[in-house]
Amino acid sequence: MEHSPLEILEKCPLFIGLSLDHILELLNGQFKIFSYKNGDLVLAQGEVFNHVYIIKKGRVSAEMLDAMGRNTTIEELDPSRIIAPAFLFATKNRVPVDVIARMETLIIRISKEKLMEMMQKELVILQNYLNIVANRAYFLSERIRSFRFGTIKSKWANYLLEQAQINNDTIFQIPHSQQELADLFGVTRPAVGKALSQLIEMGVVQSDRKYFRIMNIQLLQKIISEQ
Repeated sequence: MEHSPLEILEKCPLFIGLSLDHILELLNGQFKIFSYKNGDLVLAQGEVFNHVYIIKKGRVSAEMLDAMGRNTTIEELDPSRIIAPAFLFATKNRVPVDVIARMETLIIRISKEKLMEMMQKELVILQNYLNIVANRAYFLSERIRSFRFGTIKSKWANYLLEQAQINNDTIFQIPHSQQELADLFGVTRPAVGKALSQLIEMGVVQSDRKYFRIMNIQLLQKIISEQ
């Protein structure tokens, strides 16, 4: 059976609870798909935000440059995720970060007007959107708390537990280099390596390049709780 090129929409949080046929009926062909190469700028910080951007394929990172020229990765988004949904209806609807493709990436773009039309026709889309925005607010508050107050070891602990949850296993390969983790944690690369060495010495994890094995989940959780 041939798959629809837009079947990813069924997995998108915006359309949870709707069939693909119904989603396509609501869209009525009013969307565009854009292609990006690894490293391409998808959205620039400060750009006016008038569309919903859904990742069809690939991965993007949301990054912010501070006054000192230091780059921090706020998060990475994979297929079916929506880019910066909370800012679409903001009074100052401008993109707060640079969004960069981290591999060959396809983005589905839907206009704000079309989204509002679909919300009026299908209440579940409105409910899903409100849920997405509420969850984003919670995620960002937790991420800010981690960046501001967490130790580098606690950031490692959070990250490793997240990866274990994503992979549903205590043995996994991480998708980031140490430099990318430094950007994600908002610290220097040597500091990332030093904190990892400390976790290895504590017997919390074993590591071989990007391959990790969590040896003591309880201790990782304790490191986070003590931050």
